[in-house]
Amino acid sequence: MSEANRAALHAIDSAIFCVSLTHGAPSSLHDVQRNALHGGGADRWLDKSFQLVVTENAKAAVNFEHAWGDGVAVLRYFNEVYAASNALPPDSSAERPAAAAAAPRRLVLEVPPAVRAAVTKARATPTPNPNPDPSPHPNTDPNPNYPKAGRDPHPSTEPPPPRRLTLAPSPPKARASFDATIASTELATLESDAFSSGLLKQHRVSPDGMLQTAI
Repeated sequence: MSEANRAALHAIDSAIFCVSLTHGAPSSLHDVQRNALHGGGADRWLDKSFQLVVTENAKAAVNFEHAWGDGVAVLRYFNEVYAASNALPPDSSAERPAAAAAAPRRLVLEVPPAVRAAVTKARATPTPNPNPDPSPHPNTDPNPNYPKAGRDPHPSTEPPPPRRLTLAPSPPKARASFDATIASTELATLESDAFSSGLLKQHRVSPDGMLQTAI
């Protein structure tokens, strides 16, 4: 490994977290959740303790790797960052905290021509549509028989129609593996204000236990 690559990987690996300025502007709750969960894959460092994901239309989320700790610590971090951001002046011309003394430093990786060509080929390769349901319903998912908000909770027992996939004859293995995993990932979204953690505690029910039971 070259010294430049070694230094770049060390900088990434030793960082507390990563920030992913991801492409796209998801609007529906379902699409925002999909983007926060995996996105396109190429702009994430998925083995990092956690990473901040920000889209082009300023949708933000936290994606964290679960092996190092529980979600309670991440939720506290999330709540404190949210409270601090809300405390900032709404007027952009108002006084802001001083910027960091050190400017961002671009990390440059030395990529051999053969590897660069393989990456270019992978990016140009048509990949499976991870959301083949043509319905405009925001809670679409690769499995049309999965119960979703606003849909019949007792779906038909008939097999779903074939998925419409577009694959190159021999797609790069990493890209194909990632896309196959995404295509097989079910995600249903539901936003409700019917109850809150305060209401659950009034009835002596643990909010965490409630969510674990629901999952």
